[in-house]
Amino acid sequence: MADFKFNGLYYDRAVGEIVLKRLAEGNSLSQIAESFDMPRPCTVLCWVKNVPSFAEKYKEAREMQVYALMDQVIDIADAAIDKNTAAIAKVKIDTRFKLAGKLLPNIFGDKTDINVNGKITLEQLVLGSLNKKEE
Repeated sequence: MADFKFNGLYYDRAVGEIVLKRLAEGNSLSQIAESFDMPRPCTVLCWVKNVPSFAEKYKEAREMQVYALMDQVIDIADAAIDKNTAAIAKVKIDTRFKLAGKLLPNIFGDKTDINVNGKITLEQLVLGSLNKKEE
């Protein structure tokens, strides 16, 4: 039985918990929706938009999903046995790393480190500017 209805859609807490568990295990919304009794991805995203308690748990499940996907990377790489399977593995691994970088940028994102240790005086700045004008 649905917990409540909004915009013609039903939110069922028990089904929501199953969706969250499967997301955290590394499944995509499309994979979850393939099961007979599971909602379509658009329904789950409506739940995220309209059910605050589900939205918070969804965010946590997506973060856990990243770690599950990262665990898959070693298995994918180990399964590559020739050039063709290595090429397929590379696409799968790169996709997982890209998704991880988007979902958890502080952990898996590209690092940009800009350290400037130096001082410049106003006089140096003005003189440098004047020198460029003379050139």
